Amino acid sequence: MNATVEQAHEALVREREELLKEHEEYRKMREEMAAYYANMWQVATGSGVGFTIVTAPAAQHDGNRDCI
Repeated sequence: MNATVEQAHEALVREREELLKEHEEYRKMREEMAAYYANMWQVATGSGVGFTIVTAPAAQHDGNRDCI
């Protein structure tokens, strides 16, 4: 019984680590998108002085999930 509990615990630890990694990836993506749209707003409104046009980051596919 202890082995079963230990295996379940290890599975939960691995799942937690994966979720934390995904959370960090989404956080970075949100920051990149916010910067991109802020730059595009400056370009569209002409409110940026010496602004730089930034292109959207390319989608990355790790092969484990379906791309939308």
